[in-house]
Amino acid sequence: MTAFDFSKIPNVTLIICPVDMRSGFASLAQYAQSIAEIDVELGQDIVVFISRNRRLVKAIHTDAYGRTLITRRLRAGSFEKFLVRQQEQAKVGFTAEELEKFLNGEALMVQKETFF
Repeated sequence: MTAFDFSKIPNVTLIICPVDMRSGFASLAQYAQSIAEIDVELGQDIVVFISRNRRLVKAIHTDAYGRTLITRRLRAGSFEKFLVRQQEQAKVGFTAEELEKFLNGEALMVQKETFF
């Protein structure tokens, strides 16, 4: 079994606007280009897409060996919800460590308690 080393990829981007999760690599790569202006074929990015109900994630990447499409569905719970302002692009940057945590269903954003 081959293990992917995400730490060698400089850019990890989560696209948070809804896309058709039935899509394969080619369609997702087009979404990455049109939504976030990322050319996945250059091999410098992993682009992650999340379903509307946050239970399914697809990640795409290209390297010297070929194209990779990873599909991840959690057995329980859902992936973390991210929000952006209306005028901003619908994407969030991650580190390789954050990507690994996200794909395992762990929370990345610290919930702050409010005091009144």
